[in-house]
Amino acid sequence: MRIFVGEYVTGGGLADQALEAIPSSLRREGAAMLQSIVSDLAEVAETVVPLDPRFANAFSSNTTDTVDIDREQSLWGQWVTAAQTCDAALLVAPESDGILAKAVALLRA
Repeated sequence: MRIFVGEYVTGGGLADQALEAIPSSLRREGAAMLQSIVSDLAEVAETVVPLDPRFANAFSSNTTDTVDIDREQSLWGQWVTAAQTCDAALLVAPESDGILAKAVALLRA
């Protein structure tokens, strides 16, 4: 089984911002949530993770396919393409501004 794990901060949701402009607490929390989820899922599945290349050092797993996010391309298009190779998806994204709802709708389509 392959599971897409999309965590918004580390997965490119803030790729248009300078790394220093992203609050350090968000960077740490996003990386910690992603690492925890992928570590738990590694026991039962292979994971596919979209990853802002600036977070490559904050994440490691040998059961994960990472998809480097290109900040010049549509974030959602890249997430959908990566998720199409998976059997299920788990999303971590803010509900504010409809971000989570948009991600869910696009991945369900």
